[in-house]
Amino acid sequence: MTAGADGAIMTSDFGDWSAAFRTDLHLRDHAPTELDERTVALEQSDGRWQVVAAEPAVWEERACEIAGRVLTQQEWAEFLGSRSYALACAE
Repeated sequence: MTAGADGAIMTSDFGDWSAAFRTDLHLRDHAPTELDERTVALEQSDGRWQVVAAEPAVWEERACEIAGRVLTQQEWAEFLGSRSYALACAE
């Protein structure tokens, strides 16, 4: 949900956004203590945590789909951490 300065309110339903690429999905009442390169944790509006796991190559592919282009080295470092830079997206 997004609210604008003019009072407009917009809502979006992303549904099960990770269904097409995840290998595991967990809902937790507390933040996960350890994450690895397969996992992303998102805090939900109700305070619970959604933990989505997928293989690193799948995260790279998904990032390319979202960006629609080759990731820059800065973007790679921000989203994929210390993994060696590679042209993950086809030009």
